[in-house]
Amino acid sequence: MTNMLINQGKKFFALIYNKHMNDKINNGIITAGSTYLGLCTYYNTSVPLLKISRKTLNNCIKINSTPQFTQFMYNAAGPIIQKNGLYDYGIRIADCSKSSGHCFIQKEIENYEKSLNKRYDDKNNVLLNKFFNAIKKTKLKKFKRISQEVLDGKNAYYKKSKKVIVINMDKFSHALLHELGHAINHKSLKNKEHLVYDILKNEKRISRTLLTIMLISFFTNKKDNSEKQNKNPMYQIASFIKNNCGKLAFLVLLPKLAEETIASIQGHKISKKFIPPEYLNIIKKSHLRSFSSYAAYTLITAFSVYLANQARDYTVMGAKKLIQFAKNKRTPKINNNKVNI
Repeated sequence: MTNMLINQGKKFFALIYNKHMNDKINNGIITAGSTYLGLCTYYNTSVPLLKISRKTLNNCIKINSTPQFTQFMYNAAGPIIQKNGLYDYGIRIADCSKSSGHCFIQKEIENYEKSLNKRYDDKNNVLLNKFFNAIKKTKLKKFKRISQEVLDGKNAYYKKSKKVIVINMDKFSHALLHELGHAINHKSLKNKEHLVYDILKNEKRISRTLLTIMLISFFTNKKDNSEKQNKNPMYQIASFIKNNCGKLAFLVLLPKLAEETIASIQGHKISKKFIPPEYLNIIKKSHLRSFSSYAAYTLITAFSVYLANQARDYTVMGAKKLIQFAKNKRTPKINNNKVNI
């Protein structure tokens, strides 16, 4: 990906150096090229850092789950759900260590693929079809990756719409209380608060807002001395978003971090009532790793948005200097010396 980014950068600067390009074409190329390079910077920063943070946390916070603990969680799961009023609420566990859990995951993948095909149905435009197919492949690949992590016992999640906790109890039982914390949060919300819950923690809302912040930052140039730009309220808003893109990205992700933290707190409260003292340390480490991973995700994403905006600005600055250099090079020098006849 890095080599591709370098090659695309070379092509970008070669285009704007072309002597036959006029200012409008150059500005269009600069905007498109700097936006592309900014998005690539975001991807090449966030993805490796998230992988490094996950490996670091797994090495630093080791959870030594024993067969005795796993068996205890198997036996305690039902009573914990019933005594917290979650069974009557409709909470169920899809155990991916059993065939029923595998079937649930497979159906979820099939339903998600159908929903993507329905949302991005075939258009008459060939370019739109290619664009939508790329989106479908990316989203489906991500969903399958998360589903495989759950099957392998490396992840778990609470599906709010079906009131189901999807988890591999053989390999990831220590995360059960955290997911039950999500279920308790969901149950405790009043009907009017469901909308607030969806707005704050909705994955689509988060990804779209982050993309909007980045695109506004990429399509907005730094402030200059132009009075018209300074007086334009839309430019003022765009400039504020650009100057604070990293902070705004952090604020967008903060409700998700808060929800995960509250879920861990709820899970910790349950552990004090139902988990024996010899197993409490395992639960504490599980909750600590969960909080740390989401905190790292929030900080890394906000930093990546900021860095992408900086990369875009430096690209635009370098491109404009290159254009000015090309103009000066091809402008003929005028000899002001007077010639006596």
